[in-house]
Amino acid sequence: MAAEIADDIFPLDFHIYEIKCPENCWIQIGVETIWQVIDGSFSGDKKIMKQLKKLFREIYLYYGVTTEDIKNETERYKLLLATLCS
Repeated sequence: MAAEIADDIFPLDFHIYEIKCPENCWIQIGVETIWQVIDGSFSGDKKIMKQLKKLFREIYLYYGVTTEDIKNETERYKLLLATLCS
């Protein structure tokens, strides 16, 4: 629905990436580059979930936060902490 709003009102650059595994699992990563948001979800058995959780953390770390985010304790920084602590 947000994509239907004009860019001059609500700019958006949102992408969803989904990987389906042969082991009956999947991971989905959503990235919005203008508002700098990343989100993910995944499913599978307990062993696969542990691996996918690690993969999501690595993706989130790669996406990263800036020194400014850390200094100002921005929402992006807080989301990183929540991801790393889960």
